[in-house]
Amino acid sequence: MSIHLHKYQARAVLLVTGMDAGDYLQSQFSADLDPSSTEPLATYGLWLSRKGKVEGDGFVLRNPDNEYLVISYHCRAETLAEKIVANVIADDVEIEDLTSQYAGISVWGKEATEATEAIDLKTPSASGWTSHGGVKIFAGRRSRDNGFELIGPIEEIDSLLHSLLAEVDERGGRELNETEVHLARIEAGIPAIPDELGPNDLPQEGFLEKDAVSFDKGCYLGQEVMARLRSLGGVKRRLWVVKPHETGLSTPSEIFLEDKSVGVLKTRYSKDNKEIGVAMVKTNYVQNACLNGISTVPNETPSISMLHEFISQ
Repeated sequence: MSIHLHKYQARAVLLVTGMDAGDYLQSQFSADLDPSSTEPLATYGLWLSRKGKVEGDGFVLRNPDNEYLVISYHCRAETLAEKIVANVIADDVEIEDLTSQYAGISVWGKEATEATEAIDLKTPSASGWTSHGGVKIFAGRRSRDNGFELIGPIEEIDSLLHSLLAEVDERGGRELNETEVHLARIEAGIPAIPDELGPNDLPQEGFLEKDAVSFDKGCYLGQEVMARLRSLGGVKRRLWVVKPHETGLSTPSEIFLEDKSVGVLKTRYSKDNKEIGVAMVKTNYVQNACLNGISTVPNETPSISMLHEFISQ
């Protein structure tokens, strides 16, 4: 299948405005927002703690009039808004929650560009966005394949859905459910934040330093830790794709190699009687865990197999 579609409601759609919005967001976000530019920008990055831990993620879309739309697939709007404005002191920065008013469509695959252009949607650059009425179109993160997000007012998204579904169907694709979307991103090595990489985890533990961390833009919250990890190298845990051999395992769950706690089963998904999961595993136990398997109960017969590190396969 060469093309997929998924309609959804993002967990967070926030509008950030004010005279200081650009400079302030640049000081808080892990990716470079280049606030001196007025070109339309769409970039993915992280909201880190001072210790470099992952407290949120999302796309930031910059309008030429110094307004910024912050969009997150999985982070709750209230939590993300609190995180973003936590360090506002005398800055002219305001934030408005638009989440309940907005919906989204993800479309990805080899023929995603052809499908969107067939309904007169302009293709964005890799780091920019285009618009169709009130709908913003920008590169998405459902897969490593070519793909786009359409985010806008619910009624405008609904009016585009039927036409886009018809184009996807004509190209041999179909609409995916939420579980299938999760399986696609796991195959692509894209972690769900905060469920798989959260406030106790570093970006490097989920292989996000290349996708979401700038080492050149200067100071931002968590930047010193990112620079130190880059120069010294190495983390003590990594995300792994795992295969549970029983259904119904709760998540998150501590995981064990015999009697030793070696990490956490973060998420798991079921499809066609098959289980797939994502676990954070201590690196010094990985070799034995791969050989012997792990379990959610100490000293029990292994019920989970290690498959591969959480990178695109």
